[in-house]
Amino acid sequence: MYCRQCGMDSRTTDVCEWCKKPMAPPQQHPAPPGVAATAPQTAAAGARVPANLAGLPPQAVTPQMLRAEAQQAETPWGERLEKFLAMGMPLLIAAVLLVHFVEGAFLWTAFGVLFLWGLLMGATGAIEPYEEAFADVFVVLVVCYLLGPVVGLGVYLVVGLIKQEWNAAIILLLLGHLFVRFVLALAFATSADPLSMIPQFSLLPNASFVAVVCSFGGWMMSSFFRPLNR
Repeated sequence: MYCRQCGMDSRTTDVCEWCKKPMAPPQQHPAPPGVAATAPQTAAAGARVPANLAGLPPQAVTPQMLRAEAQQAETPWGERLEKFLAMGMPLLIAAVLLVHFVEGAFLWTAFGVLFLWGLLMGATGAIEPYEEAFADVFVVLVVCYLLGPVVGLGVYLVVGLIKQEWNAAIILLLLGHLFVRFVLALAFATSADPLSMIPQFSLLPNASFVAVVCSFGGWMMSSFFRPLNR
């Protein structure tokens, strides 16, 4: 260790072996002006780091990043609904025109629009992810298979009233499903027979149940288009 008293290198760190004087501690050089101001700000200790930032080192997670992630995760529901309507309504209008002017296009057009509406509702966040309502979805699909979507929605509302708990995503999805079918039926009523919304008991899958499956299938597929942290 270098001795500042005599200028010799000493093998001892407390007292110099040459001049026998205490070793002076090394001088602490103050940081140049502006270094502290430009040093990267790290996240505060104990701050909740989002899932997509968990793999980064603490020095790389800044308060600005946390704020941006929090704002993205807390997008108001009204804004998410507007985003869905901005894409879903033009799609529905195009489907109405196609059904009205192209003979025999009702069935496949309805299936496609119902699938895309379910996909858009889930991908934009207008409804909650499918994974959070697995059990309720199974019950609703069974009722829709037997009695149709109108009765399925009614039964789910009654069961939710008894349980004092509803899944808003299922209700909104079924309401959107019935709305699309009603609009398409008005566009070309003579082609609406295969997708009749009149409650009917059936043990065989019909076009009405296939249409319900299209809506729920689009909702399930929407998980591939959502951010990983949602």
